[in-house]
Formats: sequence, structure tokens, C-alpha cells
Amino acid sequence: MKLHVHERGDGDKLALLIHGGMSDHRTWHAVEDELVARGYRVIAPDLRGHGASPRGEYRPELLGDDLAENLPGGADVAIGHSLGGLSRLRGGRAGGPQNGLKNREV
Repeated sequence: MKLHVHERGDGDKLALLIHGGMSDHRTWHAVEDELVARGYRVIAPDLRGHGASPRGEYRPELLGDDLAENLPGGADVAIGHSLGGLSRLRGGRAGGPQNGLKNREV
């Protein structure tokens, strides 16, 4: 499913921010500001059924598939809150262990 994806910053490092249930990408505004100030490009999607993303069947594996299809791999930082954390772990390319998420202190 094509998700609404918010992007801000033009740094060399990449941060993915995945919101929890009953929210959207705007929940990360304060974290986003700090990461951009530290030289990150921040990408924050709206999960299916949230924010500006379309509605659809709602299962963790589908949320993970959506992230894998819409987000780049190889992020320096990936943060998921609640449902967003579960979804991120389900999405192979979206920062899951199988894509080689970089370990770096923020």
C-alpha cells in the first residue's frame, strides 16, 4: 500500500520515525526537530489507517509490509513507538535486523 510519507532535513544520516496507534507522523515533531538539528534526514510515514495514508486491512504483518515497500533501508536510526515498533520489526527493509540497521549513538 502506498503510504503518506513525511520527510524533512537533508543531512547525511537517515532517521526513520514510526508512530504508534491512534496517531500519525506529527507525533514525532519534537524528536524530528532535534534529529534535523543534528544532521539527519528524517522520514516519518503515516501507517495505514492513520493520518493521510489510506485505509485497508489492519494486521501487523501488513503494516510491516507497507513500511518495507515505502521506506528506504540502511537507516542510521529507526524508532518505533508501540504499534510503530511492532510494525518496524515486521518490515524487512524498513530498519529490521535483516537490512543491517547501523548501530550509532545519536
